[in-house]
Amino acid sequence: MAKIEVLDAAGEVIRTFEGPATPGINRTAWNLRRDGVRGPRDPDDEPREVLPPGPDVLPGEYTIRVTLEGRRTTATVTVAPDPRFDIPRAHRERKYAVELQAMRRREVGVDAVNRIRDTRQAVDDVLERIEHREDALADSARTAADSLKQHLTKLEEEFVGPQDLQGIVRRPDAALSLLGSAANALGSSWEAPTETQLLYLRQAEERLREALGRVNELFAGEVGMFRTLVDRLSIERIPSYAPLEMN
Repeated sequence: MAKIEVLDAAGEVIRTFEGPATPGINRTAWNLRRDGVRGPRDPDDEPREVLPPGPDVLPGEYTIRVTLEGRRTTATVTVAPDPRFDIPRAHRERKYAVELQAMRRREVGVDAVNRIRDTRQAVDDVLERIEHREDALADSARTAADSLKQHLTKLEEEFVGPQDLQGIVRRPDAALSLLGSAANALGSSWEAPTETQLLYLRQAEERLREALGRVNELFAGEVGMFRTLVDRLSIERIPSYAPLEMN
């Protein structure tokens, strides 16, 4: 497969995807969107290099860069506005800026979920390492681990909702669900963002802010105390992180 990158006027790579590379003429298509945000990691899924699509790009000049087996070629393309819609450039730029803001918020939320899941996996690894230890310190670690895992799971649900349910489940109050709904509303047109769309985003941001506060509190408190306990067990440390911020 050939690696295809789209660069904006500032030279920033805004979209990366793959195209066929077989002898003869090959055809692929760019859907005129920039890179979006990958969802939270699932330990059972194979990681994908290509990001999901994000917002529609603005009309303008873009560079297409194709790389295959160390060889590279570029070409310039023009993204023209849809002639069926007479939308001022300033309106489209305003919508695009708010869509990027929503993307940045989602990135932070996804990072929070990944930290929670990685930490819970690290706790499980600690429990496995001390499975056959019968000393008081190991007993204290097992008790602390059970409590911490419950709190991590409850905190994860603030971002993605319950994960142990079957069937189609709505999670309207989860932070990432609210951000997804706001992004969908923003992406429904190229017009300047409406008050309703901005309200959806503000509500999602407030939910995210609350959840991030609890993440930082848990990691500064209970996770930190468990890390200290693990250090006394002389086994691999629990990962540590800087506090998460909205931006």
